[in-house]
Amino acid sequence: NPNHEPALTTLGNLYVEQKRYQEAVEVLSKVVSLNEKNPLRHENRRLEGVYYWLGFVYLALDQPQEAVGALKEALAIDRADADAYYLLGNAHLRSGSYPEAVAAYRQAVRFVFDFQEAYQGLAQAYDKIGDGARAGYARGMVAFTSRNYDAAIGDLQRATQALPDFADAFFGLGLAYERKGLKDKAIENYEATLRLDANHFLAGIRLQ
Repeated sequence: NPNHEPALTTLGNLYVEQKRYQEAVEVLSKVVSLNEKNPLRHENRRLEGVYYWLGFVYLALDQPQEAVGALKEALAIDRADADAYYLLGNAHLRSGSYPEAVAAYRQAVRFVFDFQEAYQGLAQAYDKIGDGARAGYARGMVAFTSRNYDAAIGDLQRATQALPDFADAFFGLGLAYERKGLKDKAIENYEATLRLDANHFLAGIRLQ
């Protein structure tokens, strides 16, 4: 059966593991074509994985625009896939779309607050658009994810001073204080985060 979707998907994943990227594109693209007229395509979790790996492969082949298209399709199926947002950020960064890269990386860390690689990409994207204060915040979060909490607190304090309306910096500072065992200061910064962004659900969880 040349249209056996589970077999095609598994074969495509094997090609990815073997770094046979062009062959992976051919096989995974066939799964996409088989679902073009599927009215339930945006509820198909297998298809979400196919789009994700297509995005990964396109990046490996240095085709960032194609990666952007595939990853947006993956996120249309699963809007909470932090890894897909991270790859989307990489694709935008590679193609020079720096504000879009920032937006994608920020979504990734909204779902996974200790996503070190996403913060590294975020720092690069902020540097590219000339936003030194937010780049400092991102580097502070890299320090946090490296368990260098004193350095993180220093960077994040500077970020909150430079950006008093930037909720993410206060959230990061709260995390660093919490890891240091300074709970009163952590609470203070989580509350500041929620005053600036009432929908910051991770700050609400950490505050509880």
